[in-house]
Amino acid sequence: MLYPRRTLVLYAVLIVTTISVIFYLRTNSSERFQPSEKATESKPDKMRQEDVSNGVITAKLVKSTVRVPPPKPTPKGAPPPRPTRRVAAKPTPSKCRNIGSLLADPNLPPIIKSKYHSDVKVMLTDKTKTLDPNIGNWWRHLQPFKNDRDFTELANDLFTVIPSADPFSPSTSCQRCAVVGTAGNLRGAGHGKEIDSFDVVIRMNTAPTKGYENDVGTKTTHHLVYPESAHNYDGEGKLVLFPFKVLDVEWLKSVFSTHHISKTWMRVPTRVNTDASNGMVIHPEFIHYVSKTWFEGKGRWTSAGGLALVWALHICNEVDVFGFGRNKYGNWDHYYDKHERTGVDPFRKTHVHDADIEEKVRTALDKAKIIRFHPGNP
Repeated sequence: MLYPRRTLVLYAVLIVTTISVIFYLRTNSSERFQPSEKATESKPDKMRQEDVSNGVITAKLVKSTVRVPPPKPTPKGAPPPRPTRRVAAKPTPSKCRNIGSLLADPNLPPIIKSKYHSDVKVMLTDKTKTLDPNIGNWWRHLQPFKNDRDFTELANDLFTVIPSADPFSPSTSCQRCAVVGTAGNLRGAGHGKEIDSFDVVIRMNTAPTKGYENDVGTKTTHHLVYPESAHNYDGEGKLVLFPFKVLDVEWLKSVFSTHHISKTWMRVPTRVNTDASNGMVIHPEFIHYVSKTWFEGKGRWTSAGGLALVWALHICNEVDVFGFGRNKYGNWDHYYDKHERTGVDPFRKTHVHDADIEEKVRTALDKAKIIRFHPGNP
């Protein structure tokens, strides 16, 4: 059967169209259902890649920040390492001089040999408020003011105002002390800065500093007085009383409380420019010990300078002495006197103090290198 030409053309178009559709559908369906190269990469593989990637970064960080070497392996059978222990630093050995030990040297000259007694009562405290009856009898007759008041009761009454504890309990530091006398050889000596460099600066009686700073310094840590010599005390340093009578102890309480004692054998201050906590008293037994043991009982009692010198030997590790000795005329004068004393000085007139024995003891201490004496300006 023969078909017309038009029909054959239509069949041909239909066949081509059908083949094209089938090919199209097969191709799309192959792309849709056939996994791609990326899709075929399994999740575990991708995670491993990320882990590796992160591992590289982490390794770099660890390398750049921690820098800790790996621990050394412990050998087989070896004991475990001991933990590190801190060892306390050893204390620095003390270089403080012990003056008592130096004065125990059996080779010292007789003038100072065996004179240092470490068990003497130095300060009046709650633990030393008794007085040997024989010493008490000597002390009460130093100055003629009859007063039989019980010494312990006197001390307890004083301790209602000033501290009763020992002001010189053992110290961990070395005490370098300057004992500054009042001798005229300080005038023009220029010791001021050196004196002020000491830990403890001991002055006495009416010794002024104002106007004499270049020669005597400005620093005062302890000022030794008795009532009649306290007029120039300006509140600098501790007020250290060395009493010669019962009335002197009563005076110290008075200046910090009632202010009623204004006269002994002369006019005395009724007030002082310091707090009661700065008041302290040298024990009468110490005054007796200095007078009888150190200065052999010569003179009626020891001068303030002699007492201060021996007192420093008991409270200091090093003692330097300024402002002691005679002037070029052989007399004892003061740096604050208007003129050098050329005539006989009061020490020799009254015989209250024996200047010669005090000078001999000081010279012997200096030669034995127990103290350092600064001669000043002749």
